[in-house]
This record gives sequence, structure tokens and C-alpha cells, in this order.
Amino acid sequence: MLNEALTAIAAAGGTAVVQAIGTDVWMLVRGRVGVLLGRGDATREQAVLTRLDRTAGELEQAPDGHDAIHARLEDSWRTRFEDFLDELPPEAQNEALQGLRDVVALGGLGRGSTSAGQQGLAVGGDLQVQAQHGSVAGGVLNVEGGLHMELPQQPAADLG
Repeated sequence: MLNEALTAIAAAGGTAVVQAIGTDVWMLVRGRVGVLLGRGDATREQAVLTRLDRTAGELEQAPDGHDAIHARLEDSWRTRFEDFLDELPPEAQNEALQGLRDVVALGGLGRGSTSAGQQGLAVGGDLQVQAQHGSVAGGVLNVEGGLHMELPQQPAADLG
């Protein structure tokens, strides 16, 4: 039985697969999942790729806004990832987990979502950073799109 962390990454993997379908990252996600679940066996990898293609076909033929199909397909891939992780010996789970994390990160790129690496903060909307009482606030920004910054207000004389 998988722990909560492995179950969560399996669920995120299922979501990532479905999100990537029909996007620029689909073929990359498809290939990574094939290699991951194929475990070095060309026949098994081809079977995974065929299943991914069927998933993509089913989703592409679904009427727009049909969330039940999305949910069913995500759940189906979540189950596949859970079974895959559960069948691995503990010493192989870490490597597989990293491979699945890579799939999740790639899948998130497909729908224009925001992502950040380790020690990062991802924001899909507005972010306000504010220094108070004469302190300094800062950070590193990687901006895709527009950026608007305002000069901070000067601190009151009695606070500085």
C-alpha cells in the first residue's frame, strides 16, 4: 500500500497526462510516461504508448466542457501510476518518483499553468511583496508576460 505522498504524486500524474493532451508538450509527456511505465521493456512501453493514444483520442472526441470524461481519464491514469509505484521495490521507488514528478511538471506546462522548482514560489495571478517599517523585501522574478512595479512609499521619519 502506498503512503500519502506517493498517492498524491500518482494523482498529480494522472492529471498531468490529461492536461497535456492536445498541447505542445503532449508528445514529450507521452514519451516520458511510456519510458517510465515501460520500465525498459519495449513491448510494455509500446502498450503504454498505445493506451496513451487511446486516452488522447477519447478526450479529443469528447464534447467541450465534459468534465466527467476528464475526471474518469485522470482517475484511470492515477490508478495506473499507483499500481506502477506499488509494484516497485522500495529502492526503485525514488527513481520512479522523480520520473513521475518530471511528468507532472511537463503536464502542467501544457495548459499554461504556473510552476516553480524547489524552493520556488509559483503565482498564477497577482503577487504583492511589501516591506514594512523600513525593512527590505526582495526576490528573483522570472516573468512571462507583463510586469508592473511601483516605487515603495518612503517610511515615516519616526520608524526609520
